[in-house]
Amino acid sequence: MYAWKIFEEKEGEPSTLFHGVGGSRRLTVGRWLDAEAKPVRDGRGGTRYISGFHAYRSLDSVQAWAQTAKKWDSRVVVQVRLDTVSRKPGAVRPTLLAARMRIDHRAWARRVPLTFFTAKDSA
Repeated sequence: MYAWKIFEEKEGEPSTLFHGVGGSRRLTVGRWLDAEAKPVRDGRGGTRYISGFHAYRSLDSVQAWAQTAKKWDSRVVVQVRLDTVSRKPGAVRPTLLAARMRIDHRAWARRVPLTFFTAKDSA
């Protein structure tokens, strides 16, 4: 399944926004990555769920998320491939959770700044 994911870009490489993989937020492009399945609590302090890679099925959902974001400068949107996908329980907007994710080289090269999805000025 293809979906859209928001990353932080650091030195030209993708990083997760929150939880990392193998002790690092930096991610490898061009290979399947396995999420660390562990119990976590939603950022709003509510729902507990098993962690995974967060992604959105539509760019409308990305845009809705961007409207509430507090940081835009280093954030980018990339189409990713997901495997073993479920819905994140208690999410404000439809959010996917995936046990596996792949960022293809071509998709990373086409990344779009998050600022494209919001009228807010990031400066």
